Amino acid sequence: MINGLCAAYYAEKVLAAQTKKERQKLLDEVPEHLKNWVKRIVVNEFEMRKRK
Repeated sequence: MINGLCAAYYAEKVLAAQTKKERQKLLDEVPEHLKNWVKRIVVNEFEMRKRK
C-alpha cells in the first residue's frame, strides 16, 4: 500500500503543474518503479476532465 500512496503523491504533484512541460519534468523525477503507475493516474485524470 505504501507504493500506492507514493504514486498518488507524485500524481497529485504532476496534476497540479500548470504546463505540459512542467508535468513532463515532474514525471521524469518520479522513481522508475512508480513511473508507469503515476503516468496512468495522470492520463486517467485528464481523460475524465475531458469528458466533463
